Amino acid sequence: MKGDLKFKTPIRALVIEDNPIQLNALVDLLLNPDNFTKFIFTEVLQAKNAKRALLTLQENGSELGLITLDNQVPASPGLRPKELGLEIALEARKMGITCPIIINTGTATSASDEEKFLMNYQEVNEYVPKTKGYSVLRVRIEKQLMDYELSGKAPLNISGIIFHPDAQELVHTDHQKEKLTRRESLLLQNLYFAHGKVKTVEELNQEIWKNKDNVETQTIVQHITDLRRKLREKPRSPKTLVFQDGGYCLAL
Repeated sequence: MKGDLKFKTPIRALVIEDNPIQLNALVDLLLNPDNFTKFIFTEVLQAKNAKRALLTLQENGSELGLITLDNQVPASPGLRPKELGLEIALEARKMGITCPIIINTGTATSASDEEKFLMNYQEVNEYVPKTKGYSVLRVRIEKQLMDYELSGKAPLNISGIIFHPDAQELVHTDHQKEKLTRRESLLLQNLYFAHGKVKTVEELNQEIWKNKDNVETQTIVQHITDLRRKLREKPRSPKTLVFQDGGYCLAL
């Protein structure tokens, strides 16, 4: 089980970049576990042109936690780069993809230019000139990921099961979906962001039910039982949502 200081949210990313040197540098930046304090990139998908990028988004978009893209990429292999980054970002949003999208452009811009761009194109979360270097890009990425995770829109990985808080839904590895009730979703979020810390029944009562309903212990136990069933846990030996030291925690 992970402690508070060790737990990092697993992230799948897509990097869209046609320059092989910059592509490799971005992939290395993301895959280095020392670069991010609260996140770890378990997979970085790559696309060198718009055609491959859109196909990758169609196949993997719902599980992505981050997209970085150059503003100038070829439409397809063998063609000259064009300013297609914004078009790709707009298409991603039309597909319902909610993760942070960061345009990493080779065009030098001022802070006011970046602000105007983000105001005009709200589908993009950050607009970072490459001249600012990877240290600035790293900081911007971590900030966007933190905001995204807390928004409720980020897919959360729970032992290989993808939890979508906003949709109140679990997606298992066989792609079968399981709907959650509002209370089940709140319970799962609460335990997830505890990062392995045990939550007592009293704490869950206070944080989920707000003590308004005078909730009995058995009510919380029943919600935990229902959650375990939807997580496909064995009733007598759960390995993910476990009872420990008088409370409950997620063994992530």
